[in-house]
Amino acid sequence: VLADLSERAGLTAYTQDDATFPAVADWVVDDTDLAISWHLDLEAVPTLLRIEAGREVERTTGWDRDRWEQLTGVADLGPDLPAFKPG
Repeated sequence: VLADLSERAGLTAYTQDDATFPAVADWVVDDTDLAISWHLDLEAVPTLLRIEAGREVERTTGWDRDRWEQLTGVADLGPDLPAFKPG
């Protein structure tokens, strides 16, 4: 899902525990010191933020395919994943 979103919606992923997960790519940012997470007030993962013009306009916590598709405008996300999994 993350790689798909990086290609289709300009995703940036901030990794908190392991700088190599998800697989190292130009859209993955090491946040193991949690500075960005604290700044964005992230309380659970995954949390998906929609940023427009540098400002947060929407967010959702946990995996909810319908919500992620609505927030990103990208259809058919994670077809092999369960439709819902709390964060």
